[in-house]
Amino acid sequence: MIDNIKIKIPIEEPPPLDNEYQREDFKWLGEMFRPKFNKYGLHYAYENKLGRDSNLNGLKLTYDIASRDLIIVNSLHKFWKRNNHSDFTFSDIQLAIQKLESELDLNLQTGQIVAKEYAINIQADNDIYINWSSYKHKSFTPMKTSTGKIYGAENVWTNFKIKGYNKTFQVKAKDRKTLPTSIFRFEIEAKKNCYFNSFGVDAIRTVKDLSDPIKIERLGIDLLDKYDSIEKGDRLDFSNLTGEELKRYATMQNPLIKAAYKAYYQTDKDERKVDGITYKRCRATSNKVKKKIIVPNYANEIRSKIEQKIGELLAN
Repeated sequence: MIDNIKIKIPIEEPPPLDNEYQREDFKWLGEMFRPKFNKYGLHYAYENKLGRDSNLNGLKLTYDIASRDLIIVNSLHKFWKRNNHSDFTFSDIQLAIQKLESELDLNLQTGQIVAKEYAINIQADNDIYINWSSYKHKSFTPMKTSTGKIYGAENVWTNFKIKGYNKTFQVKAKDRKTLPTSIFRFEIEAKKNCYFNSFGVDAIRTVKDLSDPIKIERLGIDLLDKYDSIEKGDRLDFSNLTGEELKRYATMQNPLIKAAYKAYYQTDKDERKVDGITYKRCRATSNKVKKKIIVPNYANEIRSKIEQKIGELLAN
């Protein structure tokens, strides 16, 4: 359930450097680090080198000189499973933390969690988000690729963000990997720790809190609460309509044109029915089309899948 995370932990012993202005890479905490310098040539931080030089599967480490904090960011899910489209259970979270502590040879339990992202992946139609209109009267905006392809929707607030998107498409576009099933991902990104003030004693503040099943369950409750608060509607699918059906439906949707159309066919009826079209027929076609194009939002079915998945992640 936990994915991207930001952990901040004080470090008593600074990284080993030959001199204050060392520019060469050095090894620390089992990782290759490089100094980061400001425009005056003074180094202000050190960060690990990602890729083949790292054993952390994308986790980024930064040591801030001023605060003497080690900051760990990126996906805990990917660190443990090398992807985040699979399930990440409660026991997986514990094993991931244990492995990270072993790799770094550090006790992270007192580390402060200052931001996190939690989500679930369910097998469902990938375009569920199309039915989402707003959250607390704020409209959703489309999530797009660099080429403009829409694959999800998000709702951005000061302290958090709600996302729902086609995970199958994202994995294909980003990792060039084809998943065997259609996966929809529902996600909350808590950008600031104050977002969890309303959680009270169940708020996750430290790494140690990740081992508390009640606090992890509280994240699941928040996911469900957010989903329930999304205003959802039916969407319309025009792809299977004929040109004539589209024309008649469009005519009936505009009140002014509809009234003019009705007036037109109520005068000189004998002369104007030769084309085989009447106001009554146009209205009847429009009503049939309306039933044909409405795609149900399946909100209750999706909620059940979310609730079931949360239960599975907590139980394993």
